[in-house]
Amino acid sequence: MTGNTWMTSDLHLGHEKVAHLRGFATVDEHDAEIIGNLHARTRSGDQLWILGDISSGSSTGERHALKLLDEYAAARGVTMHLITGNHDSVNPYHRDSHKHFRAFTDVFTTVQPFARRKVAGTYVWLSHFPWFGGGDRGDVERHSEARLHDNGRDFLVHGHLHGAYGRWTGERSIDVGLENTGLRPLNWSHLVEMISKRAEELRND
Repeated sequence: MTGNTWMTSDLHLGHEKVAHLRGFATVDEHDAEIIGNLHARTRSGDQLWILGDISSGSSTGERHALKLLDEYAAARGVTMHLITGNHDSVNPYHRDSHKHFRAFTDVFTTVQPFARRKVAGTYVWLSHFPWFGGGDRGDVERHSEARLHDNGRDFLVHGHLHGAYGRWTGERSIDVGLENTGLRPLNWSHLVEMISKRAEELRND
């Protein structure tokens, strides 16, 4: 039997600043909550897509995050896929990304900067970043070189914004970062419903 597919982004395991912004007194409490929520939602045979930023990006933080995720996936029987974010050393945005590839593929089944799915005849892109020109948490749009361009038709599922714009970040873009999902992964079937409904509305405009 095929399992469920889940989407999440911006785990930031071991990242003290993000842990405090999310209301946790310690990093350990934050990480236990994030990993605990993954255990609670997923089952053996499921697929988990993480759309970037598993940690702060420091060497120590990244090793810590990879270890926690590896232990979770092994215990739960879940297959994990990574869409790389700006805090992931394996992202080709970084000069030495190739040196970190093996450490990530030892934990994730696939590692890529973006991917494309199809939902009810509509293409859906998976990326860490919003569309090019889609804004950022501050006044300056960062990492413009790594962003996909909106072709006016396709949808985008992304992270990076930490809830700054809410779940719908544009007419055809959805932020699945933990701040928008109660620190829990979101079932792909729920995203399919959201995208299908919005696509139908746009066709009828």
